[in-house]
Amino acid sequence: VSTQSTGTHNCDKNGMLSVFSIGIGTTWMGFQWPPNNKEYVYPTEKEIENYLLQAFEIVPKDQKIMIDTAAGYRKSESNLGAFFLKYPKLRERSVIATKWGEFYDEKQSKIVCNFTHNTALKSLQKSKELLSQIEIFYIHLTSQITASEAYEVLKDSSLVQNLTKLKPDIKVGISISHKDTLVRCLEENLLQWLDVIQFPAWIALQFPDIINKLKSLGIFIVLNSPVRHLPTGHDALQAYSRLLKIDGVGVVLTGTRNHLLETLKLGIIK
Repeated sequence: VSTQSTGTHNCDKNGMLSVFSIGIGTTWMGFQWPPNNKEYVYPTEKEIENYLLQAFEIVPKDQKIMIDTAAGYRKSESNLGAFFLKYPKLRERSVIATKWGEFYDEKQSKIVCNFTHNTALKSLQKSKELLSQIEIFYIHLTSQITASEAYEVLKDSSLVQNLTKLKPDIKVGISISHKDTLVRCLEENLLQWLDVIQFPAWIALQFPDIINKLKSLGIFIVLNSPVRHLPTGHDALQAYSRLLKIDGVGVVLTGTRNHLLETLKLGIIK
């Protein structure tokens, strides 16, 4: 069966490599996800290998797959690194996006957040050691911090200036969960330096003006959690299709562990 893509997306105003419209989220590869999932079983190396091989088989070979991970996802980066060590040619077909700022402290068994420039450099170095190269480097602004704390991070001009020095070798961005902070930063012109931004899909659906403003700035948009906030009875695959039709959205991440095939097929026209 011949296939063709619904379209790759140039990942930013600076001409980053084109990627397939559905990306791979890897939270479940690193720790229990969702957190309240009592049936979670830590994946074996073979499960992760089969999962990723299936993704590379489905996605057209002339397109790259965005694979999303984070220092805070515990063993996710190391598990991905082990896979690409075994399949180095597939690393060439990948766009790896990782995040820094939120970390899991093994000794204290708790999540900690640190947003200094020195922390960013140390995190980037460790990620590179595990994954050989990083294409996208996000500040990880999650619900572990408040909206006002996230705002203070983005207002730190010294941090921003230092992160922009990573360009053009690495694209810099933010992964943010706080809608109000996102709106405030747009109003105060604090996001022009971004190449890429990631946030939950519900924000894109409920606040289209945010998408339009980001698009006007030439910032590549990645959406996560496409089905997490779906009302009971709503179809998950339809949610992906709806998001992929939003003008300005570059990639929708799937965090699925068990429905990869049918999800990735949404990005392909048969």
